[in-house]
Amino acid sequence: MLGVISACRTDLGTLFGYTAENRGVGITGGLDFVDLDGPTVIIRLKGRFWHERPAVLERVANYLQQRMPEIVDVEIEDPWQLTGEANDIW
Repeated sequence: MLGVISACRTDLGTLFGYTAENRGVGITGGLDFVDLDGPTVIIRLKGRFWHERPAVLERVANYLQQRMPEIVDVEIEDPWQLTGEANDIW
C-alpha cells in the first residue's frame, strides 16, 4: 500500500505540494496513508490544495482502486479534512 501511495503522489503530482514548482504557487497539500481496514484504505489530506478537497479524494481513490482492484473504498481519516477550512490550518 505504501508503494502505491508513493506512486500516487508522483503520478498525480500536480495535486500535491511535493515539488518546488507547486510549493512556489502555494500548493502544499500532502497525502498520507493512515490505515487499512479490510478492503478500505484510510488516508489523510493535509496542507493547501488548489483543487477542492473532495475532488482530490475522488482522484486519489480512483488511482488507488485502478492499481489495486481489491480496494473497495477509500475514506478520509476525518471528514473535516474535506472542508475548505482545512486548507488554512495545515
